[in-house]
Amino acid sequence: ALSPLLNEYYSYVGSQTYPPCYLGVQWMISKSVITLSTSAIQGFKMRQGANVRPYFMLGQR
Repeated sequence: ALSPLLNEYYSYVGSQTYPPCYLGVQWMISKSVITLSTSAIQGFKMRQGANVRPYFMLGQR
């Protein structure tokens, strides 16, 4: 279960990572590394679908 691993986390307000990149998204990042099996990752990919935005050149970032 993930719940014990998600008790401690960093939090900040940012934006979505895909267009239209709405502001005001509350991000919660676990302080602990969470490992997942290959089948769990594949399950997330099947439910999430493909990346919705194209790759961009790194530029001056």
